[in-house]
Amino acid sequence: MQKNLPFLQVCRGLAALVVVFHHIHRSELFYFGFAPFGGIFEVGFNSVDFFFALSGFIIFYVHFRDLGQAAMFRKYCTKRLVRIYPLYWIVSLLAVVLIMGGGSQVLRPEVRDALVHPSAWLRSFLLLPQREYPFLGVAWSLSYEMFFYVIFGLAILLDKRMLILLPLLYVGANILKMAYPPAGQQFAISFLSAHYQMEFMLGMLAARIFLYSLQPGSRAEGWKPVLRWLWLPGLVLFLFTWYASISMPLIFSRFDLHTKLCYGLGAASIILSCAQFSEIGSSWYDRLLLLVGDASFSLYLLHSLVLSAAAKTVVRLGLFHSGSTTFAYYGYFLLMALICVVTGILLHKWVEKPLLSALRQGGKKAPAAARS
Repeated sequence: MQKNLPFLQVCRGLAALVVVFHHIHRSELFYFGFAPFGGIFEVGFNSVDFFFALSGFIIFYVHFRDLGQAAMFRKYCTKRLVRIYPLYWIVSLLAVVLIMGGGSQVLRPEVRDALVHPSAWLRSFLLLPQREYPFLGVAWSLSYEMFFYVIFGLAILLDKRMLILLPLLYVGANILKMAYPPAGQQFAISFLSAHYQMEFMLGMLAARIFLYSLQPGSRAEGWKPVLRWLWLPGLVLFLFTWYASISMPLIFSRFDLHTKLCYGLGAASIILSCAQFSEIGSSWYDRLLLLVGDASFSLYLLHSLVLSAAAKTVVRLGLFHSGSTTFAYYGYFLLMALICVVTGILLHKWVEKPLLSALRQGGKKAPAAARS
């Protein structure tokens, strides 16, 4: 099976950068009343839709042979938990320190109140589905991620047919909302009916098509020239939906089914196409794109804290005022983007990679020690 999918790593990094640009936009708008680049990144949160589709693809692609293999359940759980929790806990604790010191989360004063409730700590640090945001605001998406991991884990532990649980719960919750609208006020129904669940499924469908295309002698082998170009209609659909979300927000609102379907189909098409390419160049910008992709999780978790602390520092120092030029605001945008990328890469290099390496090596040594 083809293991190296470098273009997907590049896509992951680019999607993380768009989320960073979105939060820089929101930060400048809140603190300085300026919308850089005409507000094009106002809907940059929709890059998270790309992450959900990509996650569905990667998990199915990496673990499809484990489906129905109970012996692989422990390895699957260890791999998923180690990938998410340790770094998330570190950055979340940093967020708590900043919240208590007033250096972060200015838009969410309710988080400070939640710090005194043990249940809030449990929900936040275990990434349980929750109505409120976790202490680290950007981690709301990880609650959906962990729910998807649970469903996929059941399919490994019990039977691959357990994957049908995801569409059944998703479709059932949406039917219940339509038949009895007050049910939508219940958090469990709201969570299960969220169209992010559909994006995981579209990602898994793309992975299934990709795996089928890798089988020698399969009819899908002839699809490869077409699949390689799927990124173009996928990108057009994604960008069209992006434009529609800005220009027609009442028609393409953030949580509408057709909005998420367009983003999900666009993302799945791009992902399926990029998976066809197994080699990437060795120039400096290729290596840089891969590095940002490798550091994307660190960048995603850390950037909001960096932006909040930086903006508050700029305000305290009075560096911006009514007479500040547009050039200065754009300079701030670019500087913040650079700082976020650099700090994300440093967190990846100095914390995430060593941590993952130590935990994975420890997991490999543990069985040997047990046998002895």
